[in-house]
Amino acid sequence: MSEKDEDKNKVNGPSADYQKQEIRFFNSFEEMNKADAKEMAAFSPVQHLQHITEYLKHVFAKELQDKAKDMNIHFKKTDWFIEQ
Repeated sequence: MSEKDEDKNKVNGPSADYQKQEIRFFNSFEEMNKADAKEMAAFSPVQHLQHITEYLKHVFAKELQDKAKDMNIHFKKTDWFIEQ
């Protein structure tokens, strides 16, 4: 794919977190995986941790909000628990 064709396949959109966001089209899954791996390799370990932390906060927002009200630690009794 020529550089001119690649530019036609990119769409830039607004971003609230100021990261480069675009829609890319690939000719194969292999090409997509290589591009994803190259992009992820550019991040530092700290950036990876920041991204996963933000992602987890987003995915578990409701659970985190509910748990914030109860500051106690709760243990559930399981089948394998042996009382002494």
